[in-house]
Formats: sequence, structure tokens, C-alpha cells
Amino acid sequence: MTVRQDVSAPRDRTAELLRHTLGNGLRVLLAPHPGVPRVAVCVTYGVGFRSERPEQEGLAHLFEHLMFRGSASLPDGRFYEHVQRLGAEANGTTHQDYTDYYQSVPAGALERALFSEADRMRAPRFTERTLREQLVGVGQEITERTVTRPLGGFPWPLLPQVLFERRRNAHDGFGRIERLERLGLDDCADFFDLHYTPGNAVLTLVGGFEPERALELIERHFGSIAARPAPPRPELDEPAPSAERRLTCVEPGLPTPAVALGYRIAGPERDLPGYLAVLLLSRLLPAVLADPWRPSGSCGFFGPLDARTPDALVLAALLPAGRAPEELSQAVRSALGRLAGTGGPGVPAVAVAEAARRLGLELRREHAELRARARTLGRLEVLLGRPELLDELPDRLAALGPEQTAGAAAVLLAQPPAVLVLEPGAARSRPVPAADPAGRAAAAEPAPRPARPPGRPRPVPLIGPTRRAEPRSSGSLALPDGTRVLALEDRRAVVAELRLRVPLGVVGLTAPARVAAAAQELLRGAGGSATAAVAADGLWLDAVAAAPPGGLDGALTALLALARGLAALPAALPAASPGAAADGAAADGAEPALDLLVAPAAGARAGAGCCLAVVADRSATELLDRVSDLASRLAPPASAADRTCVTPARPLQGLRLVERAGAAQVRLLLCAAETASGADQAARFLATALYGGYHGSRLAIAAGPLGGAVGELRAGRDLFLGRPRAWVRARVARPAAGELLRLVRAQAEGLAQDGPDAAELARAVDFCVGQVSAVFDAPAALADGLARLGVLGWQPADLAALPERLAELRADQVASAAGQLFGGLRDGVLLGDPSALADLARP
Repeated sequence: MTVRQDVSAPRDRTAELLRHTLGNGLRVLLAPHPGVPRVAVCVTYGVGFRSERPEQEGLAHLFEHLMFRGSASLPDGRFYEHVQRLGAEANGTTHQDYTDYYQSVPAGALERALFSEADRMRAPRFTERTLREQLVGVGQEITERTVTRPLGGFPWPLLPQVLFERRRNAHDGFGRIERLERLGLDDCADFFDLHYTPGNAVLTLVGGFEPERALELIERHFGSIAARPAPPRPELDEPAPSAERRLTCVEPGLPTPAVALGYRIAGPERDLPGYLAVLLLSRLLPAVLADPWRPSGSCGFFGPLDARTPDALVLAALLPAGRAPEELSQAVRSALGRLAGTGGPGVPAVAVAEAARRLGLELRREHAELRARARTLGRLEVLLGRPELLDELPDRLAALGPEQTAGAAAVLLAQPPAVLVLEPGAARSRPVPAADPAGRAAAAEPAPRPARPPGRPRPVPLIGPTRRAEPRSSGSLALPDGTRVLALEDRRAVVAELRLRVPLGVVGLTAPARVAAAAQELLRGAGGSATAAVAADGLWLDAVAAAPPGGLDGALTALLALARGLAALPAALPAASPGAAADGAAADGAEPALDLLVAPAAGARAGAGCCLAVVADRSATELLDRVSDLASRLAPPASAADRTCVTPARPLQGLRLVERAGAAQVRLLLCAAETASGADQAARFLATALYGGYHGSRLAIAAGPLGGAVGELRAGRDLFLGRPRAWVRARVARPAAGELLRLVRAQAEGLAQDGPDAAELARAVDFCVGQVSAVFDAPAALADGLARLGVLGWQPADLAALPERLAELRADQVASAAGQLFGGLRDGVLLGDPSALADLARP
């Protein structure tokens, strides 16, 4: 019998991009998305590492770190208070020509986010202590990115040293730590006064807010910041290269040389049509190159539309065995000749159109996410003064044809590439940046502006109420084979997001690699571009598809066929017993999933209780009708007997001790069956977080004194062999294993008996509301969340209402739910060295 629920909300208005400029010169971009419960806030400054003065290379990146360490009203790292409390995110990045700072917060915290950004734009606080701390952190980052990481510096930041001659363009953005350590607080203050002015910044908001209210808050917090003139843009042009330049380094562990080719290109602010043609060319080149050459191609070192002139086209590849770097250079030159129409037949118009279509869809999908959209809008305003270009890009790319790509290829053919080679060898070698006196003389800056007066602390605004997600429409459908289908309408999902989550049963635990291979074969047979992967623990298979306009039916058919095909896997893939599979993993030197050791020899078949989630720019009713129609055309599902969930008696009684001689850590898995009745889903959700599901949980706090002895400690809920369960997982050093086992049980009992106090409950609610709200940041994240909760019986409307329900819970309701979930944590597995297990086995 088919059961459907369809919940409809009023249609929201068309997406807008509103512009405003404050009296102090701060540019404001507003992109409201009604119905979304979070807001992305991004401040983009027109300063990057190509703005640095001689002998200060790396200061822009160091300064980005310092901006998080304190301001007049939020000193000593208090910037992160609202971020951590609300399960939000905040970060910053430094690029060639801009630096951006971004936050994603619940809509009720918009004013706090704006306040925190305005406070550090008005009055950052620099101290010797924070400067020295950040120098240590930056030094570690430089070492990790360029020294210890495999292929460190390839292709960035090594390739710019070969591609460019001017200091500003060639240096790596990190600088040398011994030079940075010479900088003082005056240097930091000068850098701020020169570059961090309102007139050199863009504030961008994307998400759930009312524009009028947002402008009022922006004026309140940013409007009083004193205007200062924006600095002149640095001079970056340099003469065209006259000969090929090459840098060869040594990299241990490489099977064959790694090669990167770099070509200088005009940035989008100087020649947008030409730039977009090169961007499209970067997708066409790998396909045009003959075997065995398959380099990756990109416009820019950090992605497209990310820098002014001069920018770069980068091609990178690991050479096939027996091939030389010169052969790759010649192959690329031949391919460029073909693309230019001078070295054989050109590329057909249909191939150019298909590459443009795919690239346009990728851009749409990427920028459906709040944070990505906010960052790119701000960047385009700083670099080009044209944020609206973001939504024009798919059409502009589609308008390009072979003539434009041929012209771009001809321009590249006319210049010699820069060549970076990493050769295999015993000891790593990297160049030391050389001095460039001529470049320094040319890079002289105006004198610093007069220092700003020190800022005074201001009252920190309170965080407002939770905002509920309001999707246009949502609904669910139960197919005859037992598959649950959840559909949600999202106007951002021009590219539909589909997720299939399949419980795998015992066969997933015992033969995960064969299940994954079978799933890929099923998807290949159905066509389309869906992918599937088995979770590390073998409990689930997750399939992902992104369907462009016109491709939804194909993607739906592929995932529906996958769900039905997986139902037959236990018969097709006779699996070893869980115990034998665990022994096999140990024999191979791998650590088995502890779930193998609590699983019975038989259990739920793969495919029983799977969930298909669909998020698209169509009504939920239309989506569910389409799924029902497509499902009816597939081969009949497995019989009811085959799809029945076999639930044996309790698979384990008490603690099972599994010896692993010499193991430095003890691994722990405790499980308890979850009853169908009792506390509602919201109470169980919050109880899990309070017990061991976030950084402020009872387990996290209680385990604090154990320090580094605890490598993992978390609680959760899932569906195991057809039955819902609660669990705790841990990794702990042998000497601390007994203490950890005691506190795990004691904290469960304490939470169930006493419940949280008001402050503890409020902290957990704030964090969980922020985490749940984040699911609505992007259609892709929303589809992920729906599939994961759908297998537990949730409806789309339950997810939208969860923040409100969490805020309404009482302490006694949470305590009752904790008792039901974790009060029975007596069964499980301990895996470790026999001596440690012997101690744990004693009363």
C-alpha cells in the first residue's frame, strides 16, 4: 500500500541581488533566500599576498590569522564564542588579490555575526603574545604545506616562481618564517591601516534574512566605522616570457616524475571573453590530448575567477612510465594546435557545447550553497565590480564556440610554458626564494596612513530566536518494495540532488568490497553518472547522483534499480560469518570493524529499509509522481519473504573481549537496542548530543582529564541489521581503558537520573539547532540529511520542525530519553592487548 504525505508552503519570491554602499565606502551585497534558516556572512578585503611590501612576504596570510584573535569588544579569542556555541562555522583565506572572512550562522545570530565582523574592522587588537602564537601556527602551516606534505608545493606555490619574474607575482604567499619573525606590532598596525578600510571591503549576506532589517543592522554596526581611502592597486604587469623556463626538484616516493605546465593569461577584469574561453579550454585540453596523456587543467592556482591579471592556466600530471617531461610539453603543444585549428581538425562544436554545459552545471551546483555563493559574490565585486557575473556564467559559457576556443588556444601557442618537474629521488629538494632588488624597488608603497585611534568596547548583541526552515513543498512515498522516498522542493536545486541510503545487512559487514563492486556494476548497467560507496564500517551503501535539467528520470531510474539489485546480493554473494571476516581482516593486518564482532551470522538482507531522497526545483508532488511512475516500469521487486528483515535474538550478552596482542590502544563498542516507544525523536536527538554527540557533551567533559589518552569518544544512533540501536565508540590508551569504561557507564546513568541543568540544556539546544539548520545550507547537504534521517523513519517536515521542537524540550524529557537510549549500555566489544583486557575483565 502506498502512503503519501505532502506538505506545501507558500511560494517564495525570486532570488535577488541587492546592492548598497554605506557612507564610509563599504559596499554591501544582499542575496536573500526566504525559507532558509541560516545566513552566510562574508567580508572580502581587496588585499592579498600580491599587495605585500618587500621583506614582508607572508604578512597578508599572517594578518588573516591575527584577525581572529581579538578585537576591542571581543578580546582574547572571543570572536569564536557564538560560532562554537551555535555549531556554526567561521574561517578566512588569503589569495593573490583578496582576503575573505566568512561565517555561516543561524538566522537568529545574524546581528552577532555582523557585530563581530564590524568590531574587527573597526578596532582589532594586536598583542605580542597573539603575534608570537600566530607566528608559531603559521610556521607549522608553511612546513606542512610545503615540506612534509607529499608533493608539497606542487604545483602551487612552486610553479609561480617559474612562471613569473616580478616579485609580487612569483612569491609563494607564505614567505619565510625567519623574515616574518622580524615583524612587530607596528608592521601589523600599518598593514591594517593601509588595507583594511571600509572602502576596500565588500560585505556579502546570503540566506534567510529580510533585506530591510539586514540593512538596518549593517548600518548600525558598520556605519560608524571611520572612512579611510582605499589603497591603490599594486602594479602587476610584466613583460611576456621570451623562452621556456624550468624548475626541477626532487621528491621521494614518486613512481614517475610529476610535471606542471603554466601559461600566463589575462585576468577576467581585462578580457572576460578571452578568459572564459581559456576556462573552457582547460576542460577541453585533457580530452583532446591523445593517450597516455591525461593532465588535470585549471584556470588559476586557486580556481577560476580568483585573481586579476596576470593569472595562469595550469596543467599538471604524473607522467606515464618511461615518458619524459618534454613529451608532455610537446603533446600539449600539439593539442593546442589542434584546438587552434592549425594542427589538424579542430574540436567539433558539439564537444565545445557539451564542455560548456557541464561546466555551467558545476558552477550552478557549487554556488547553490550559501557560503560558496557569498564568498564568490564578494570576490567578484572586489576583483571585477560585477557580482552578477556569477549567475551569468552558464549562459556566457554556452555562447562560446570553436572560434573562441581556437582564439584562446592560439594565444597560448604563442608563448613558451613554464615547466615544473618533480623527479623521484632519495632526498627532497626545493629552491630557496632569491632576493629581487629590482622587484623591490619597483614595488615601493606609499607611506602608511596615520594610525587609527584605539577602539572602545561596545555592547555585544544578544542572539535572536531560531528561524524555521520553510521549504516550498515536501512529501514522502512508500514504494511497494519497501523503499521510502522523501522529496523536497528547493529553488536553488537547478541541478537536482539525489541520495540513496541502503542498509547492507550482514553481507555489507563481511564482504564490503564485493558489495561496492556489485553496486558500481548495477549503476553502469542503468546508465547515468551516479556513484556509490560502502561506508567504512560496512553498514551502509550511499549512492549519489546530481541530475541536470533533462537528466532527472535517468538518475532516478539508476538509483531505483540499484536499490532493487542490492536486495538480491545475499543470494549472489555468500558471505563468510562475521567472526571469520574479522579474523580475515586481522590476518591482512587491518583492524576489523567492531560491528563485525557483535553481528549474528544472519540478519537483515541488504536493501531492507532503504531511503531515496530527492531535492529539486520541482514540487514534491511532481517528484513523487515521477518516482512512482518510474518504479512501476522496473522489474518486479524481490518477494516479501526475501525483503523481510530477519531480527534474531540479542546478538550479544555482556562484554566480549577480543585479544589483539601488542595493541597500544583498546577499542570499545557498547550497544543498546532502541525501543520503538517512549521519548520522541527530538528528545532522543538531544539526549544523544548531551551524552556524547558534541564538544560540550558529558562524555567529552568527563574524559577531559584523560587528555591525549583518548583518541576517539562519541555516542550515536543508527540502524543495525534492521533494528535501531544506540552506541558508544572509543579508542583509548591501554592504561586509561578501565577509567574510560567506568566513566562511559557513569555518565549514562547520571544523565538519565539527574538530567541536564538549565545552562547545560541551553548550550546543547543552541549547538544542535545550529547543526540541524546547517543541513539547509545547500541542496546537496539537504539531500544527505534527508537520506540519513529517512532510514530512521523521519519525514521531511520532521527535519524542518526539529529546531523548534528541540527548543521546547524540558530537562526531564531529555533525561527520560537518555535512560531509554543509553541506560542499557551493557553489551559490546573490547578489542586490545590481552593484559589490558584482563584488567578490564576483573570486577
